[in-house]
Amino acid sequence: MVKKHDSLLRLTGHFANSSPMVFGFCLAIVLAIAISVTVRLFPALPSYLGAHKRLVQAVLFTATAFIVWVSFFWRCRRLAAFWGFVGLLLMLHTLGVWLYSTLVQPILVWQWSILLFAESYAAVPLIGWFTRRRMEHA
Repeated sequence: MVKKHDSLLRLTGHFANSSPMVFGFCLAIVLAIAISVTVRLFPALPSYLGAHKRLVQAVLFTATAFIVWVSFFWRCRRLAAFWGFVGLLLMLHTLGVWLYSTLVQPILVWQWSILLFAESYAAVPLIGWFTRRRMEHA
């Protein structure tokens, strides 16, 4: 039952837990509307990106990967060591993407899936090991 003092975040979490399929469908509709409105209001946006298209892709793919990693280890969010290690991984990822993009070629969309799979395969166990080790010493 909804109470008067419940926050929107709590209500959203309750709705997502009670019926995740409907929540996902509603989220997809909201995102589709947001994308449609953005394209409708800013029709020249793709042409504005022009030379910065690969940079925008790099930012979006990197943000997505780190959101997934942080959400996977959300229980460790109160540990300073967790955020330090995730920040270190972000810096290493950014440095690697920048070096590859400047020295070899800009990373193509199909290459991002391989890169993020390989990074996730290495990063998730490392984050888990590092945070478990810090939790034992804390």
